[in-house]
Amino acid sequence: MLGTNFMKLLLAGAVVLSCLPLLGEGPGTAPGPARPAANVILENPFPQDAALGATLVSLDLKDATAERAYAALAKAGKMPQTDKRPAFAEPHPVTVTLALDHRPYLDALLQIRTELAHNTAPAKRSGFPVETAPGVWCVTGAFCFTLGSIDHTVYPGPNGDTVGGDITGLMGISAEPRIRILLAPRTVELTEAVDDKDNALLPDPKVPIFGGFPGTPRLVLKYPKEPGRRIVRLKGTAALTVQGAGEDVTIDALDEVTVTTCGGMKISVGPMSRSGDYFELPTVFDRGEMPADKFESIQAALAAVKPALFDLKGEGYHPPTGEAKREKDRVSFQFRYWNPPMSQHAPAVRVTMNVPTEVKDLCVPFEFRDLPLP
Repeated sequence: MLGTNFMKLLLAGAVVLSCLPLLGEGPGTAPGPARPAANVILENPFPQDAALGATLVSLDLKDATAERAYAALAKAGKMPQTDKRPAFAEPHPVTVTLALDHRPYLDALLQIRTELAHNTAPAKRSGFPVETAPGVWCVTGAFCFTLGSIDHTVYPGPNGDTVGGDITGLMGISAEPRIRILLAPRTVELTEAVDDKDNALLPDPKVPIFGGFPGTPRLVLKYPKEPGRRIVRLKGTAALTVQGAGEDVTIDALDEVTVTTCGGMKISVGPMSRSGDYFELPTVFDRGEMPADKFESIQAALAAVKPALFDLKGEGYHPPTGEAKREKDRVSFQFRYWNPPMSQHAPAVRVTMNVPTEVKDLCVPFEFRDLPLP
């Protein structure tokens, strides 16, 4: 994380004075001044929608490999197994022993990741970590916010000195596998930030925050003149759009324009053509019979659609690139799939996609407590 922040800050003339990796509570962590931060579990902020609440799981893992641990978690939560052991052999398999009773699915997932990272002995592994520690986290219903490290940065002044000072970091946002996040922010709304000396750390609202990526927003706090040792509370909200309903669409003819319908929309796909090392596939979503207000509500979310391309053997291509072009009653793409001439793929024959037909716009709260100050 330091590399990403550091390069961005260098471009702005900033200097990273320190980067402090964060560690959440758990077995194997010790108390004291450098004690780990507290992981936070918040209730479902949308009690009227039980689907947005946490899935509770119970686990009893004893010397379980990463593969077994993630499989047990998926079974306990009745979820698809999205976390799998990396495809290489370890001479000394890393294991995890963990007992959890009615814990949120995402909290259990991150505890497994933390334990696997903690138990990975560098001298015994083949050069590749089985898992990296996620840092500290806040689980809010079916959503999770992680913070891996925070930096202390200063900015060059006019006389060769330094002025100001920020606390910065990149936050990760995720959801349980059963929930599809369509739109996630580059920044979040901070509502409270205070250290153990009662210093207010909220940034100047008039100063724009740059950097970050969708789903990985950049945090910026004000570094106090007389800082304490811990950030007692850091609260905020993130604006997310999740899928409420959707339909699967399959197109089997790619050498011509194929038209189908979905939720009242008209979808036109093809024809596919080659351009250098890429296949190009024009795809258009027209409002069709869908009510105008409903189509307007999902237009931005359609940008999350990435049709999966398969060859004659059923093997998938790399996910496509392609920016959405939005018009009043239409969203269009020119998807590009990497496929150099030396590729071993059989001919491409099928495209599948899940198209959102309803969305939910949410404001999800998060909270971190007892973070060390860099």
